[in-house]
Amino acid sequence: MSSLTVRALAPELSDDALDFLATAFPDNPRWATCFCCHYHVRESEDPWAERTGEMNRSMKADLIQQGKAFGVLAYRDGQVVGWCHAAPQLTLKRLEEYREEPGFRGADAADVGSIVCLVVAPGERGRGVGSKLVAAATDLLRDLGMTWAEAYPLSQPPIATASLSREARSYHGSLAMFERAGFERQYEIDDMLVVRLRLSPG
Repeated sequence: MSSLTVRALAPELSDDALDFLATAFPDNPRWATCFCCHYHVRESEDPWAERTGEMNRSMKADLIQQGKAFGVLAYRDGQVVGWCHAAPQLTLKRLEEYREEPGFRGADAADVGSIVCLVVAPGERGRGVGSKLVAAATDLLRDLGMTWAEAYPLSQPPIATASLSREARSYHGSLAMFERAGFERQYEIDDMLVVRLRLSPG
């Protein structure tokens, strides 16, 4: 098996990221319109259901070129096989709404980097790509000056439904994977666990 490399998102990798996100969910094609923009918009200001794939791809491309989109890409043999959206929490507008919900007990948002999406190509699942992406994502957040890395895996193993595959429902990453990386459970909100890893001394 050829080696895997992981690179931080940068303007010159824009096409790689966008092309992968357009095809990464063959088991859930309707997510091909997201382009990992869901966490960039506040629902109250920009209803998600009204956004098209073209709008989202254009938005993500602009954010990447402006240096306002963050994450890491996994490559094998020159092809993208995985993506992890990891960014300073203050750059993710939808998390502002989550933080306003009763029960959300996060650290100071300015100190937190959030891992909100983890996508691995179907043929690469179960081969350790997700773990390598999480490790690279935490390094990225540390380099960005974050004190904490935070993630939001499901509190129970995902179950496939008529509209979503089990893999699609796992887009936050698995609890086991984050715990292996040193993340610790903080509390549960809705069907998610908030897990956190300290990146720098208090």
